[in-house]
Amino acid sequence: MKISFQSIISKFSILDQKQDYSSPSFFFHFVRTNFILIKALTLKYLKRKVNVTLKSISLPGLFF
Repeated sequence: MKISFQSIISKFSILDQKQDYSSPSFFFHFVRTNFILIKALTLKYLKRKVNVTLKSISLPGLFF
């Protein structure tokens, strides 16, 4: 399941029609209000990437 930033914004556009969602100020506001959520998702993604990387490094290492 691919979640794009645009799809997240489209959910918020219902809340406030006057807000300019393409402006940088909205982006920073969004990041600030959802910092914990974004951080959690990023850490989860990075942890998965690191695990895959470690597995791919350690497996050939066992044979040599």
